[in-house]
Amino acid sequence: MGGSKEAKHGIEAENILIKYFNEDKDVLRRCTNKLGVQLSESITIIKPNNRIKCDVMIKDILEGATVCISLKTVTNASFHNLDRRWLNEWRSILKMPDEIYAILFESILRKARDPKAIFIHPKDREKIRQFIKNNINIILKEIFTRDEKDLKILMIWNKKGNELCMFSISDVISFLLSNQLSFLMKALSK
Repeated sequence: MGGSKEAKHGIEAENILIKYFNEDKDVLRRCTNKLGVQLSESITIIKPNNRIKCDVMIKDILEGATVCISLKTVTNASFHNLDRRWLNEWRSILKMPDEIYAILFESILRKARDPKAIFIHPKDREKIRQFIKNNINIILKEIFTRDEKDLKILMIWNKKGNELCMFSISDVISFLLSNQLSFLMKALSK
């Protein structure tokens, strides 16, 4: 199988969970009920086709309705990327001003050439911080759902500790938006 180690971990986790939940649908129902997601008795759990954020799909066999799960795996204290889009795509989504795009583009190139280099120059940090704050709602919705309306659950699997956590994606986004987001200077500068 080709691809990155993270992608392999993700595909392996998806397959394990699809098998597990198909064998014990009551566990899945109990978990989703706690999140306010009601599932019928006639469900199957599958790997969806042609979806971007939906990793595992719960499909009502009779009704055809779907509920999607975005699965993120944690291995060896490494939380894998939430989003892997190119800067040009984010530029379009966020209607990014040329100045912000140029700052981010140069920052990415600088870090690619020298991983120890500063990411965002001090003179540009406030512009970047303000741009992110002004667009945080769009950014979070894009990162978590990418406008997939049936994507309702964020599942995080800590494979090392064998812990599986489920969250309502709308609750996650609401929580992040309702709390004062702060920006660590280390994150902007490293």
